[in-house]
Amino acid sequence: MAPLSNPIGVGSVIRRVLAVYANRGVLVISVALTISVATAALDTLVRGVRVASLLSLPIGHVGGAVLTGMLVALFADMQDARGDAGVKKLALAVRPVLWRLIIVSFVAGLGEIIGLFLIVIPGLLLLTIWAVYAPVVVLEHPPGLVALDRSRELVRGNGWRVFAVVFVPFILKPAIGIGTFFAHHPEAISTAFVVPVVTGTLIAPVAALLSASLYFELRRSAT
Repeated sequence: MAPLSNPIGVGSVIRRVLAVYANRGVLVISVALTISVATAALDTLVRGVRVASLLSLPIGHVGGAVLTGMLVALFADMQDARGDAGVKKLALAVRPVLWRLIIVSFVAGLGEIIGLFLIVIPGLLLLTIWAVYAPVVVLEHPPGLVALDRSRELVRGNGWRVFAVVFVPFILKPAIGIGTFFAHHPEAISTAFVVPVVTGTLIAPVAALLSASLYFELRRSAT
């Protein structure tokens, strides 16, 4: 990773996310919970049908893209000093770029998984340089996979600090998953439903908002 030229403020990135929770926390949690429950329920349903079970992965991926896009739009709305966007406005902001966001996030996720599985380091590198592709897609509307190159361009010179921020959700996710597993009896409720809902409600919004906050901080540091 390149040496720092105009370093971002990690504390500023985190404070912006906390400000979103402080001002619009109810909206963040309600949107995340609704999408997580809907995708988990649909996923559980299709898993019971042999042919439809192939749709399990795409369902979760689409749900994650919708949630990320809406929260990026919410974060951007708050940066414009309005902060009054509701669910309908956020959904409308994401609709024009949803398919592009789904495709770009799939490519990025696949690359990161392959990198982590093969040698680990390449996966962590991709996780870092592609940290803000979602805000780029939602807010800049670049064609094709240009958002990945744009993300790399924005991150350049701040790699280690970006990595320190984006790695936080990956530390929290296993802990919540393990806690959920032991807190529920399998015969009472399926962990295949509970874990995605818990992580989708508590972790996914943090990851999306951190990405959005990083985007704005990186844009600021580039000026």
